[in-house]
Amino acid sequence: MKKKVTVIDTGSGNLLSIRRAFESWDVTVEIVNEKEKILSASRLVLPGVGAFKSAVENLKLLNFFNLVEEIKLKKIPTLGICLGMQLLFEESEEFGKFK
Repeated sequence: MKKKVTVIDTGSGNLLSIRRAFESWDVTVEIVNEKEKILSASRLVLPGVGAFKSAVENLKLLNFFNLVEEIKLKKIPTLGICLGMQLLFEESEEFGKFK
């Protein structure tokens, strides 16, 4: 059975590159922006490109701001890539201090 990874589409990541990388390892990739699908995933990838503040603002617009806490509580293995890794922290001091 092929392994599967769910990639969270927050609007700030290079989704095609991530898809191609995982598919080259024979992994099925599902790209989603629905909270229910994210929280029911067995493995997650949180990509991101850009600045922390704008990414957090975008997460709030998508109603995903508390999603990281929910993922932690459900203990879903999550790989943060670039800005996605930063979004797993409680706060950042990039261009100011932001939660």
